[in-house]
Amino acid sequence: MNNFKGAKMLKKLLITISILSLAFFFFSCGSNNPFEPANEDYSLYFPLTPGSQWKYVVYPILKDGRKYEEWASYYNAFINSYVTILGKKASEFSFYTPTDTLKHKEYFAFEDNKIYTLLSYFFYFIPQGKEPDRWVVIADFNRKPGEEWMILKDFELYTEQLPPDKGIGKDIYYASLRCRRASDTTFNIKGKVVQATQFKFIYTYRILHIEVGTYPIDFRFDREETQTYWLAKNIGIVQKEYTFPFNFGIDSTLIIDRNHYELIDFTIK
Repeated sequence: MNNFKGAKMLKKLLITISILSLAFFFFSCGSNNPFEPANEDYSLYFPLTPGSQWKYVVYPILKDGRKYEEWASYYNAFINSYVTILGKKASEFSFYTPTDTLKHKEYFAFEDNKIYTLLSYFFYFIPQGKEPDRWVVIADFNRKPGEEWMILKDFELYTEQLPPDKGIGKDIYYASLRCRRASDTTFNIKGKVVQATQFKFIYTYRILHIEVGTYPIDFRFDREETQTYWLAKNIGIVQKEYTFPFNFGIDSTLIIDRNHYELIDFTIK
């Protein structure tokens, strides 16, 4: 019975991580492909029109590469409306599963062949009220295929003082973001063959822990997460994988390596 409860809790945790991290889902790194038309409208690779929506099936991939379809679930994205935030016209997205009572909201904008989102989107562990109010470029379609570039490096998110019962000191949270474009792949979406480009977004955060007193302590904790996804024109994300920074064990023989998302339906307005 305990193993059954543990498995249910683990499945719930995986779904929660999907909701918090998958906004990534819609963003990409960029390109400047010489074989593409010079007047290519790159906004078509990331639709932002209110009313557009996407539905995905999500399941874990085990360490040995097998799909663990017993834990398959569904994930939805919907564009609510246009809003203005920090001087940019943006679209408000809702991300949710069919069983969610609350929808997770995030904001994205497109300007000069670049896609923007708020930095706080990626670092959902930031305490409420401490989120950095700044837009960051998460996709630049002016970049060349195969190119990797840094978006943010060792950016200080916030500093948190240790509570009195824990000692005198502080935790400093830093973030780094980088992006890379890979090769094209074909997919069959609703009976139609489409071509999509693979992108990989890598985001890391570091916690520097400092304590002062009789026995000073100074150490750091680093964590890296990746999103690999495929963008298709007039659709958006057709497939995505999120690699966990640590392994989840269903049992001693079933170790989850990453979550896999496949597009099963969409409507673009």
